[in-house]
Amino acid sequence: MNDILDTATLPPLKLKKGKEAPFIRNHPWLFSGALEDPASDARPGLRSLEIQGKISAWVMYNPAVSLCARLLPRTAHLDLSQADTLRYYLDDRLRSAIELRRRLFTDYFRQQEARGPITSGFRLINAEGDGLPGIILDYYDGLIVAQVSTAVAEMLWPLIRKSLLDLSAEFPAPLRILERSDGAFRRAENLPARRQWFTEEIQEAWFLENGIKMLCDLEGQKTGFFLDMRNMRELLGQVALDADVLNLYSYTGAFGLHCLKGGARRVVQVDRSSRALELARSMADANELVSEYHSVDVDEYLKNESQQFDIVISDPPAFAKKKGDVKSAARAYRELNRRALERTVPGGMLLTCSCSHFITEDHFASLVMEAATLAGRQSQILSHHRPALCHPVALPHREGSYLKSLLLRVY
Repeated sequence: MNDILDTATLPPLKLKKGKEAPFIRNHPWLFSGALEDPASDARPGLRSLEIQGKISAWVMYNPAVSLCARLLPRTAHLDLSQADTLRYYLDDRLRSAIELRRRLFTDYFRQQEARGPITSGFRLINAEGDGLPGIILDYYDGLIVAQVSTAVAEMLWPLIRKSLLDLSAEFPAPLRILERSDGAFRRAENLPARRQWFTEEIQEAWFLENGIKMLCDLEGQKTGFFLDMRNMRELLGQVALDADVLNLYSYTGAFGLHCLKGGARRVVQVDRSSRALELARSMADANELVSEYHSVDVDEYLKNESQQFDIVISDPPAFAKKKGDVKSAARAYRELNRRALERTVPGGMLLTCSCSHFITEDHFASLVMEAATLAGRQSQILSHHRPALCHPVALPHREGSYLKSLLLRVY
């Protein structure tokens, strides 16, 4: 705590002349090339940012990385010579985030089950989107799973945990906190991967999504579940009546469960991870639903199986994890979508997705169009990606909208 306040008393960072445009547009990221003498102090921490001779913002600063400064919302008036001010800011960010989720999930927070299906799993803090860069908090009916991805966020994490526990009465279920910090951003800031419980440990974390029982994978990818796709899963459930469904890269099978709840005749779940499919079976059993499971690489499955389906879902992991991957990722997306289109019956639907930050929405759409040409198919766009509302994105921070998906009718 003292370290982060000590850095706040260091001389302010200054923008180079001509580098003000992103700052004026309130973009929350600053790269080292935009700053004068960015390495004048080697310690990460909170620093003030000066523009045109005035202190204009506070930033989370790490001189060791190219993306060296992440701005706190400029509505924050912080006097960081006072420790209580920082605590107040963090508490205010958490209260604001809780208030939004309370509005989005009224049935859960008020426990009014008679009003309809309850969703009890949602993103509580979406990094820059909620004014806390480097912090992801996902909530699973009382369990908070945290990802802390930057050096300064790690310095703030003890204060954030304290605020969470102080605000525990705001939640319908007793709070437990698990940190699962890893990923490319963390490695770039020379931070080790970490998995740690800060409250009583639990073995399973069940929650509801659109009335369906779901299981957070405490040992699996990201925070254990892909909450950002909730609206797209709900949409697929609405069009799945009497459909044969192929769910590629199914992970724990949440898309398939929504289709089965929507009346699908048959769901085939394909994922190379046998462990993920075991969790998918557990979730299906808990909901008294039945799927078919294939523990095999998706490429191999598509090469060896020629059956067509009424609905095909393709939600792969990121093919472009860095800028240099774009060319090879484009080939992979084009080929995957060609094969997925060929597995879709005329008049059927394909939901195709990309979570690659370095593949833009327009680029992804062009790759899918190229795939359709190669497959000899035509298609209509029924829907673009519908992000879950608990994943707000700061308006100037378009990088936060990295998910892309197209729901197509294929003929």
